[in-house]
Amino acid sequence: MSAAPFMSLEGKRLWVVGAGSDIGKAAARHARALGAKVQGVARQPQDDPAVAVADLLNDEDLKRCLRELEHPLDGMVFCIGHALLVPAHMLGRDAVRRVMEINVASFIAVLTGLLRARKLKAGASVVVLSSISAHTATEGVAPYAMSKAALSAAVRNIALELQRREIRVNAVSPAMVRTKMTASGDVFSLDEMARERYPMGVAAPEDVAALVLFLLSDEARMFTGWDTLMTGGVVEV
Repeated sequence: MSAAPFMSLEGKRLWVVGAGSDIGKAAARHARALGAKVQGVARQPQDDPAVAVADLLNDEDLKRCLRELEHPLDGMVFCIGHALLVPAHMLGRDAVRRVMEINVASFIAVLTGLLRARKLKAGASVVVLSSISAHTATEGVAPYAMSKAALSAAVRNIALELQRREIRVNAVSPAMVRTKMTASGDVFSLDEMARERYPMGVAAPEDVAALVLFLLSDEARMFTGWDTLMTGGVVEV
């Protein structure tokens, strides 16, 4: 009798919110390789025909996306995020409000929409992309760090509440990830940052996707309410 494959996602129905991001694309691609049926949503059209186009800050778009989910989900990955670099003397209510709306309120809207529509199965896993910025201090990223700290706190509290529904909720907080946005070099050098701050180097989207897929799998059934830091070798967080 052969053992079941480790970390199989065979037959699971997953929804990647933010499927246009590099991490979202990597998660979807590798989830399919593990046997999952993956749908997604992004703000811009994608090459993937399973990815719908919608602005989830728009309530009508969100309702339409929820209606288009034909079956309850085994898992949802939330990859939406807005990084805003603003020095302290230029902070304002509008900047903070905008980042919180995108990074936190949109997650709450998506999750509550799924729950009210009964589109999350018992045993489902929700994985949220947070950031190491929620746990560290870096000049100029206060609004982003505040939003990610709020997101991580939301995960802990919501996970406690959803235990009775047998739904797991976890966050992943990577350090710097090499994506199209961060590799542009307009604000900082990834290679220089890796030398100065991350002994194990800057992560690739696939590194983050690997942890996301584990948390979606049945092997992670004992994990909920957890925010896992991918530190790149930084000891003091």
